[in-house]
Amino acid sequence: MKGMTAAASNKDRVRYFRQEFVVRRRWLDEHKRESDLAACRPRQELAQRHKIGGAGYLGGLAAWLGFTLPSAIALVLFAYGASLLKGEIGSGLLHGINHGFWSSSA
Repeated sequence: MKGMTAAASNKDRVRYFRQEFVVRRRWLDEHKRESDLAACRPRQELAQRHKIGGAGYLGGLAAWLGFTLPSAIALVLFAYGASLLKGEIGSGLLHGINHGFWSSSA
């Protein structure tokens, strides 16, 4: 859900996952996290070498349709659905979304 409520950079995501999985939950130790992070770097370099992501306007449209549009649809549907819920459930859902948005965008 965090991905749908915040536009974070890669550095923000790495920092968030370290805080969540190493510090708070202790699911990973620092060495395991570093090795997992290092395993992602060759894929990124491979994508850059093959110029994936340099597809121009059509590639930008495809990326927007694949990544941004589903999140936008989910948020709009949630907003309409939450406004139909009255009482504790509706206010709790909206409070959770607001708290998630404002705490992750700071």
